[in-house]
Amino acid sequence: SAAGAAAVLGRAYAQAGDLDQAATLLQHALDRFDTIGDAQGLALCRRDLGTVAVLRGDAERGRSLLEAALATWRQLGRVVMAGLCHQRLAMRALDIGDSVAAEQQLHEAIDAHRGVSARGMAMDMAWLAIVDVARGRFGLAEHRLSAAVDELRAAGVIGDADAFEVMLVALILRASR
Repeated sequence: SAAGAAAVLGRAYAQAGDLDQAATLLQHALDRFDTIGDAQGLALCRRDLGTVAVLRGDAERGRSLLEAALATWRQLGRVVMAGLCHQRLAMRALDIGDSVAAEQQLHEAIDAHRGVSARGMAMDMAWLAIVDVARGRFGLAEHRLSAAVDELRAAGVIGDADAFEVMLVALILRASR
């Protein structure tokens, strides 16, 4: 219970922007989950600590923690969570300007989500569209965003579909200039 509470508080502090407090609480939760041998708790904390590390500018620690979380999710057979780790590794790669690595991670995420999570696949496609824009592939980005919007609408995730549709319109306007 204490480890779970510290993890929830750590995530809340991260969302509020207090990354130092988030890191402290998440590290405490990680240590507790390690002591009791809770693999799922460890993977969640590693994922969250990895994200916080990236946000704090420590990309290498972030990558290491996210890869450790990914390995645990795979061992546990949690493919959706593995896909989410690939998404975060892609975001980390984008943060450091490595669009090739980001694209590779997102293809891994799609493979993890295929047939298991329509929402996850749609989010992967939307992130791939962002990578496509960074690499100057506007037509492909437009195609991916359109497919992501269709998938999200079909999955009933209207809010995300609307957000990506706005991105699609912005992309079309930018490309038409």
